[in-house]
Amino acid sequence: MSLRRIDWDSLVLGTVKLDREPRAVAVGVFDGLHRGHAELIKRAVARGRPAAVTFRENPRKLLAPGDYQGDIFSLQRKLEVLEACGVEEAVVIDFSEKFSKLKGQEFMALMEGLLHVGFLVIGSNFRCGFRQDTDASFIKTMNEKLGIETCVVPQVVEGGFPVSSSRIRAAIRGGDLAAAASMLGRNPDLDLRGMVPCPAGPQEGWYYEALSLGRIIPAPGSYPALVQGRGCFRIVVSVDTGGVFIPSHEGFDPGNAVSVEFLTEALRP
Repeated sequence: MSLRRIDWDSLVLGTVKLDREPRAVAVGVFDGLHRGHAELIKRAVARGRPAAVTFRENPRKLLAPGDYQGDIFSLQRKLEVLEACGVEEAVVIDFSEKFSKLKGQEFMALMEGLLHVGFLVIGSNFRCGFRQDTDASFIKTMNEKLGIETCVVPQVVEGGFPVSSSRIRAAIRGGDLAAAASMLGRNPDLDLRGMVPCPAGPQEGWYYEALSLGRIIPAPGSYPALVQGRGCFRIVVSVDTGGVFIPSHEGFDPGNAVSVEFLTEALRP
């Protein structure tokens, strides 16, 4: 079954209405969809009618722009991986100033009513609402009174610390792609769709300005990679402070490039 994408505003305004069959819903930003996220999705899928509630862009981009480092995933890539994990519906919230003022209890009640939630899955570190006023423990207690079963999933630990998107971003930015891959459960990749390639001057190849689009890229250096663009090619790419250079390769179509997967020793394709 292909993933159905639903915009949050359409649900709130009533232009889209869902059937009343109870859903198993996982909630999160899901940037990178790492091993911790996978545990949430796995539990929702196991219950049937799995859905995910996520965000078009990371809320931190609006709430703490000075600390915002960029995204591991594009929205399209996130939805693809959710679908690959078995999610049937994805509700996408366009985080805004107005949405940020919702209290956590208000958001949960609204979401659970609109999606007809019968089973909710959240991480133990989950918080939501204005100034993060509502935590996982409170949500579980609140839902018990409403008859909504709530599964609070412990954080997955790697190297003595919880796996998190922020740790993965730091590992990628530092060039430690093996650590990032271990936490992700897959090699780090960069979605090239929507990026306009620039001819790379005297060098034969193409340059993709990823950083200006708010995407996390590895530390400057050369990396073995699997590049997709009307074909799949194993090649060495170069990363500088702003983007990725892909050398010319027979059969590679720069205008239809899909992704760069940075290969690591532990997770060769």
